Amino acid sequence: MADKEYRDDCEIHCVGDYEIAEHYGDPRELDVPTFAVEDNEVRFFHAAEDRLAAVIGLIDMAEERIRAFYYMVGEDEIGEAFMKALCRACRRGVEVQLVIDAIGSDETPDKFFNEFLEEGGTWHKFSAAWSTKSLIRNHQKILVIDSNQAIVSGFNMAADYFGKADPPENSWEDMGVLVSGPDAGQLADYYDKLVEIAKQKKVRLRDIRRLVRNWHGDRGPLAWTIGGPGRLSPWVRSLKNDLESGERLDMVEAYFSPGRSILRRIGHLARRGQARLILAGRTDHKITLAAHRLTHSYLLKRRAHVYEYERCRLHMKCIVIDDVVYAGSSNMDARSLYVNLEIMVRIESAEAAQHIRERMDRMQARSLEITPDVNDKRTGLFTRLYWVFAYFVVSTMDKTVSGTIGRTED
Repeated sequence: MADKEYRDDCEIHCVGDYEIAEHYGDPRELDVPTFAVEDNEVRFFHAAEDRLAAVIGLIDMAEERIRAFYYMVGEDEIGEAFMKALCRACRRGVEVQLVIDAIGSDETPDKFFNEFLEEGGTWHKFSAAWSTKSLIRNHQKILVIDSNQAIVSGFNMAADYFGKADPPENSWEDMGVLVSGPDAGQLADYYDKLVEIAKQKKVRLRDIRRLVRNWHGDRGPLAWTIGGPGRLSPWVRSLKNDLESGERLDMVEAYFSPGRSILRRIGHLARRGQARLILAGRTDHKITLAAHRLTHSYLLKRRAHVYEYERCRLHMKCIVIDDVVYAGSSNMDARSLYVNLEIMVRIESAEAAQHIRERMDRMQARSLEITPDVNDKRTGLFTRLYWVFAYFVVSTMDKTVSGTIGRTED
């Protein structure tokens, strides 16, 4: 394990100077922040090695059933470690189900999963039917063990998400949340409904929308908020409600280009309280940087504090509003908010909120502050025209092409 000093000094930290072990122990014994939320324990995993240890360790602990969904499983050393762990579970007699997204994992050949199938695992691709109304990705990252432990995260099971990219600074900053306790069973129920849909050769839009609309696990101090196509998913409804009533906002977002409705709510919160946004300074799609930079002038005029994280690529999706923490798979862009299937765990805990804010403080120290001066120097005529075009592409055109039905803004 990376020692505590290393973990405290580095978030991921874009380096892969650790060996991937064959086995890991109980992740509940790792020295990571732990919080009680009703009858559950919640743990946050930030360092790359800790996140890998949590995933592999949980799989190795499974006794009855493993439910796994990942947007991407890479044909690389991390993907191989993940699949080997699932194969070991199969050999122990554990029932193992894996679902991947057909678009997210399109570069991973089917033969990569042959050994898993031979060991008795079941595997499905989530593939939406091709039409203008259903270019939908399942962007969720879910691992449920024996219905009493669950991890949701932003990371995929691929090398770049665990500090193993080449060059190292192309690794992704990310995090995972482990819930141990009875509320993990709610996520198991959701997963089972998701698998029934995924078994279809081509997933139908109406089935996805019904799944999201009928979800009722989004209540209580620990809630699983589901996002998906339609006017107002449980995730977006919950986020809007918290933004409307909140006094303090701290946000780390890999991709930030929300529509007017959410941007306006952030602006109102910043005026009446305080708002800090840590956004990507490096990423894999430069057009997404341009898109979020178009929002900076609006946010700064409303007294929000904006930063760009420069240490490495940013993939984390985490929001703190007063004493509420959201973490999971959803970016703050139109596709994540209104098109893709997403999952964000909502945690009511002042202690957890304080921990995440302290984590963000360390990220802020490695970020460029976007002051009005910095923003003005960037904003030439042609640069601004490019930002407008980029925002249109990622916030409007992408959503329109994907065929979200119903008005998504209010």
